[in-house]
Amino acid sequence: MMDHLYAPWRSPYLTGENAPGCVFCAISQNAKDDIKNHVLFRDAHCFAVMNRYPYTPGHFMLIPHAHQDSPEGLGLELWLHLQKRLYEGVQLLYAFGAQGVNLGFNIKEAGGGHRTPLARAFSPPF
Repeated sequence: MMDHLYAPWRSPYLTGENAPGCVFCAISQNAKDDIKNHVLFRDAHCFAVMNRYPYTPGHFMLIPHAHQDSPEGLGLELWLHLQKRLYEGVQLLYAFGAQGVNLGFNIKEAGGGHRTPLARAFSPPF
């Protein structure tokens, strides 16, 4: 059994070598680069982006444009909007053959967030 998950291809992201700021804020602010950044969906409140370092095929994230590290910082209206997009994301994965979907939030640094805003991860176990 492995004691540690080692993924050396993630090192530049984790050490901040690639970008001085938040990678998701950069994606949020540059819609012209959506194809290059693998953005699947974008509206006025959020965007969905494929995970550059996926845990499973089809792993993507739903991220609000507002850089907040916890749901209460978003406001109820935006939170509910994200839940509607979450519902659609799950349906999309089922349409592509996922037999189930793991959903997760990393809320604040102590909850696993790393230099990032609140992001909902969709990981289908194909």
